[in-house]
Amino acid sequence: MFDVAVCFDLFEHLFDDQMGALFASLHRALAPGGVILFHTFPTEYEYIFQENGGRLGKGLEPFAHIDDPSFARLTRAYAALHDVWRLFNFGTTHSESIQTWQHCNPTTPGRLSAILQRAGFEILEIEVADLYPFKTEARERHNGQRVAMRNLFGAARLSAG
Repeated sequence: MFDVAVCFDLFEHLFDDQMGALFASLHRALAPGGVILFHTFPTEYEYIFQENGGRLGKGLEPFAHIDDPSFARLTRAYAALHDVWRLFNFGTTHSESIQTWQHCNPTTPGRLSAILQRAGFEILEIEVADLYPFKTEARERHNGQRVAMRNLFGAARLSAG
């Protein structure tokens, strides 16, 4: 049995069901109260804020000063509109188009938390940030909005019982 599992730069390469299987395996391998330390990169909406110099995210810049939860909802709606455009023009959504990419499953704090909780873990901490000193323009252009950040990291512990 292990007390700590370290999962850095792994989740973005796994689909949700594969992450669930990984967490089920870790649940069996960890000692009671065992902890997972994790980091994943990129986050789900990085393509909006980073790809092609953040060209797609420019449409959200006028809203950068609204509160963080509202900006996140606006980003989800904006991504959905982009998916409608992609479906019309290419026949796939963004998430469908990246299924064969190296980073096939960028995630969000909410989705990752839900997968961990279903596997019997309690979230100790989950945070987003820009940890690398490159490509910080999106953070600056979007007033530090959490949904525009590129890194997701934290810790989860085996739930009691």
